Amino acid sequence: MKTNDYLIAIATLIYSYLFYEQSGGINFFIFSVLLTAFCVFKDRGLLKQRAWIAAAAGNILTGFAVFYYGTGFTIAANIISLLLLAAVSFNPAASLFVSAVNSLYSYLMTIPAMIVQVLVKGKEEDTGKGINLKKILLLILPLLVCFIFFLLYREANPLFEEVTDKINLDFISADFILFTFFGLILLYGFFYQRAAKGLSEADSQNSNQLEFISEEKHQQSFFASMVSIGSEIFTGMALLILLNVLLLSVNGIDLYYLCFKQQLPGHLTLSQYLHDGTNALIVSIVFAIGILLVFFRGRLNFIAESRPLRWLAYVWVVQNIFMILSTANRNWFYISNFGLTHKRLGVYVFLLLCITGLVTSLLKVAQVKSNWFLFRKNSWACYAALIFVSLVNWDATIAAYNLDLAYTKNVKPDTYYLCQLSYTALPVLQHYYEMEQSGNTDTTFFDANLIAVMAFNSRELLHEADYTGWQSGCIIKKQALSRTPHFKKTALNAKSLSNN
Repeated sequence: MKTNDYLIAIATLIYSYLFYEQSGGINFFIFSVLLTAFCVFKDRGLLKQRAWIAAAAGNILTGFAVFYYGTGFTIAANIISLLLLAAVSFNPAASLFVSAVNSLYSYLMTIPAMIVQVLVKGKEEDTGKGINLKKILLLILPLLVCFIFFLLYREANPLFEEVTDKINLDFISADFILFTFFGLILLYGFFYQRAAKGLSEADSQNSNQLEFISEEKHQQSFFASMVSIGSEIFTGMALLILLNVLLLSVNGIDLYYLCFKQQLPGHLTLSQYLHDGTNALIVSIVFAIGILLVFFRGRLNFIAESRPLRWLAYVWVVQNIFMILSTANRNWFYISNFGLTHKRLGVYVFLLLCITGLVTSLLKVAQVKSNWFLFRKNSWACYAALIFVSLVNWDATIAAYNLDLAYTKNVKPDTYYLCQLSYTALPVLQHYYEMEQSGNTDTTFFDANLIAVMAFNSRELLHEADYTGWQSGCIIKKQALSRTPHFKKTALNAKSLSNN
């Protein structure tokens, strides 16, 4: 039996024990650590690969995030991390975005690959001795046929039915069998990775540094047949001069109104100023990076005549970064007046990724890097952002900030939005609710609907705690439940009030 087969069998049993009829909690953290350890057990050389160490760290961190928060987002982040860990373990030298594609490809091919291994490769490898995955999988078919005949014989022979009725088969659960079989498929895909051949070959054959492109090689390209180098430089300079002037106007107007006048025109609201421009800004940044990729894709990187074009590109990138910082300032101005929301926090994440994309584009032009350099660095930046976002309790942060803002400025918070927050905000809401009840605040902002939602979340956590085991243990849930006995009576009374 191969090492992979042993690991799949063990991991499947652990998967069933940790996750069957459980919610997200410490089970994800334990499973993440175990799968990371299994990868090292298979190949200790992975410990020398920086890409694998980063993927393993991300996997364990997102697993801990599930243990701490137990939210759907942290679970999704951990599953993505496991997919990446599997692919990076298979080929640590591959780019992260190529690893992601390979991992998805592997899971899509899991069932066909299992059939091939059993019916084709298994025939070649089968020695008739020992137990291997092929024999285990082939055993499923006779067991299913035997079970069907068992049911038929019960129907055909009343005496056999009466005797077998005395056999307690309650321990056999069809749901558990299906759950375990699904886990087997998932873990087969984890340990038996495959590569999308064309993409993987292109990834391995292209380095971060752009190789020198001679005039002869350039003349063989598609673009050379359409436009000369001189025309391309002229077009690029004309475009970047116009874009720089245009963007300078945009940034200048922003600077004038924000720093000098410190107010918006009378007909323009703060909401319009922020929301109407953010989505267009992100699209413009993507286009900006695309334009740089087109002009600095090849021969222009190696000729002296392109130096003015290069400096225009630097200025344009810096101006784009300034525009992003201006938008971040707008967003903060809006938050400081109206409070936090998931969308306003998400704006910062997108803006940070936009800056990362622009900085790497600047490095590409300055250091003559390839387009693959951009894809590789920015895919890691996206993954780092995913890990960071999963490690923060954003719902609790939103609740705390908005309530602090309400008490400071004596403005009623958006309780409808607070009602939509997950249970991870419950400890914070309970804390402020108890402050109001104890008379430590001059104003009260907790209405009946918000208290009713808090009561509902508390009851849901209590119900989950009654029907799940230690595998679903979660720190935030424990913190929320620790306050529930003190909070429950008043909250339930408020629920009755809101219903009336």
